[in-house]
Amino acid sequence: MPLYFLGALVIANDVSAQTLTAGVVMEKMEAGDRYTYVAGIVEGLAHARFVKDNKDTQGRACIYTWFYDDKATLPKIYAAFEKYPGTLPGAVVGALAATKCGV
Repeated sequence: MPLYFLGALVIANDVSAQTLTAGVVMEKMEAGDRYTYVAGIVEGLAHARFVKDNKDTQGRACIYTWFYDDKATLPKIYAAFEKYPGTLPGAVVGALAATKCGV
């Protein structure tokens, strides 16, 4: 069995059959895991923006600056997760990033 598959099984067993909503992220994940999960969403958004922009780095750089340099961003993300607990985390982070960096 490939190791990546084993990792997926561990994650699947922790969450059981729950949909990984913003509320589940806030309730079930410890702080370090939550940050890593959100940073993964940000990395995905930044890469998607880079591809969408035909390898122009300006949009990607905006997303990185918004998340990694603005210390107010993470608390805003967590507050939005609390406000919209039934929403998918990527949708919440994507909407917040779009307000700062466009789409």
